[in-house]
Amino acid sequence: MKLPQEDLKVKWLFEEVRGIYDTLYETGKLGNEPKKEIACLKTLEGLPSMDYYLTNLDNSLHPIKENTLLSVHYTKESNSPNHSKGEISKNSFQYLKVIGSGGYSNVVLARKKDTGKLFAIKIIKKDSTYLKTNKRIYLAEVNIMKRLIDIPHIVGLHYTFQTQNELYFAMDP
Repeated sequence: MKLPQEDLKVKWLFEEVRGIYDTLYETGKLGNEPKKEIACLKTLEGLPSMDYYLTNLDNSLHPIKENTLLSVHYTKESNSPNHSKGEISKNSFQYLKVIGSGGYSNVVLARKKDTGKLFAIKIIKKDSTYLKTNKRIYLAEVNIMKRLIDIPHIVGLHYTFQTQNELYFAMDP
């Protein structure tokens, strides 16, 4: 395949992969499986920084080595009532690995199942320390991070949710 001379972007590769998938589907070469929606491309080795890089369609392909193997990440269909409303829960993510830990929380690298985008998720345990702490501290952290989301070089907070035992803050990795 002859590649265009201009600076190639992730979007170009994504569209090429989508075109090949559509052709395979339309010609019946994928069997009877239902058609899936491609969410993103990711490295076969599971390199988190490169996987995150590939989620931005405007990024150049030049930093990606020629022999890098990529796989397709498809959106996950969910029949849960919360998913159809756009609600986020801990089940909206595939947890990959712990990337940090502290006295009362852990930070986990996770992939959002429907889009393939990577997030750093801070998980705060609702233990005795949490119960003794003024809850306004957590609300202030959320409010400050939400206001800073569009500032370059500042980690943006995208989602917050909780379970009975934990608080979750999903941020840029």
